[in-house]
Amino acid sequence: MSNRPLPQGTTARSLPQLYQIEIFAGCNLRCPLCHAGREEIGRETKFLTLDRFKIIFGKIEPYAELIYLHIWGEPTLNKHLIDMVEYIHKQKPSCKTNVSTHGNGLSKDYMRRLIGAGLSQLIVSIDGANQATYEKYRVGGRFDQALSTLRWASEAKTELNSPIAITAQCIQMKQTIDEAESFRKVADFPGVSAGMKPLYIGGYGMDYQDFIDERVEIQHPTLAGCTALSDVIAIQTDGSIIPCCLYPQQAEGFDLGNIFEESLEELFARRDRWEMERRIHAGDAPTRVCANACGGCASSGSAGRV
Repeated sequence: MSNRPLPQGTTARSLPQLYQIEIFAGCNLRCPLCHAGREEIGRETKFLTLDRFKIIFGKIEPYAELIYLHIWGEPTLNKHLIDMVEYIHKQKPSCKTNVSTHGNGLSKDYMRRLIGAGLSQLIVSIDGANQATYEKYRVGGRFDQALSTLRWASEAKTELNSPIAITAQCIQMKQTIDEAESFRKVADFPGVSAGMKPLYIGGYGMDYQDFIDERVEIQHPTLAGCTALSDVIAIQTDGSIIPCCLYPQQAEGFDLGNIFEESLEELFARRDRWEMERRIHAGDAPTRVCANACGGCASSGSAGRV
């Protein structure tokens, strides 16, 4: 076991407050710049049960202030999502929860129950202002369903007097950049903030070229700006720890542990975690994902979920 005592000066209070929990590792859309959509995750455990989720939350509850209930995949495909949100809200009302969804296949009742469970932040991805544009990236998705989900969320926020922050998100691509104003108009529901998101391109070969031109803003995170290993703990469906949400699998050459097998303090103190952080801060990308996503390579961008 590659554990070591917590570094000098590290206390329970300095453990991360941000947690990313992958509750479903898969998707029913086939977005070309997403490892889930490309079916490249290849993980045996794709579904996090409610009981195992409660074990995870029991370990992170003293520290968690914000929990993202997604990493790779569509979280609403987990039938226990609403139960998970409600459990967090009841156990620790001050802890915020975030869900990002493509908004397909949902209902008005589902959105009302999700928001009524105490969800803090909702992102609905609507990448275009009409079906023709939308389906170029959200392959297999329906624009009208995503827009309906956004409308139902807006209505539920008003009816339930919920403080939830709702964001309509459109990825900036060559087919959407001219529709920015139209997108904001179709997403203009009460209590909804609409915005364009810069594109991630790392980790997908040359496929990203179909979605960019000289006007498209591309995200280029850097090793120098990386704080993931000190500020975030990212947990996959099987409980294994990854360095950050850009990793579709575990980091090659490093063992960051499994939350079902160790305490949070032990996971945070693992030698491999601190060695990865040391190398990143030294500008030495320790893995292929770090190099491709944040290492300043010619094709760098991010391998993240979009």
